Amino acid sequence: MKSPEIIELLEAAKHRVKSGRIDDLPGHLKVLVSEALGKLETTATLMAGYFDPREGAYICDALHNADYPLERFCEWPKLLLWDLEDVEKCEKLGSTRYGVDIVELQNKIERLTLEQALWLVVSVDRFWEDRMRRGESDDFFEVKL
Repeated sequence: MKSPEIIELLEAAKHRVKSGRIDDLPGHLKVLVSEALGKLETTATLMAGYFDPREGAYICDALHNADYPLERFCEWPKLLLWDLEDVEKCEKLGSTRYGVDIVELQNKIERLTLEQALWLVVSVDRFWEDRMRRGESDDFFEVKL
């Protein structure tokens, strides 16, 4: 039986892919996205603890409204890295607010596979959906992804 966390993660993935219109993707890209979705539960298990809670909070804050179109799925790991670099360059959130070692975090992001990038994007989506559903608006400094 799947845990509630895995069920929520899979639901968030379905929502992201549905909104991205997977059926409209070219064949090879549709296969890559479908395979990544099929591995999402395993990926979530393997990624547990990869980011420490301060890194998780920073990632969720920095990527709050980021958009990653399915048409660019093969680029998601680099897009994640670019977005985090831009936020740090402009706002210094990671180093000042969350106390994150930015170079170490960038190295972690740079090593992500497509499956892991999907997991991360969906985890951020789920974090924000959960906060909105609960009506939370307070600051957060640790997030377990």
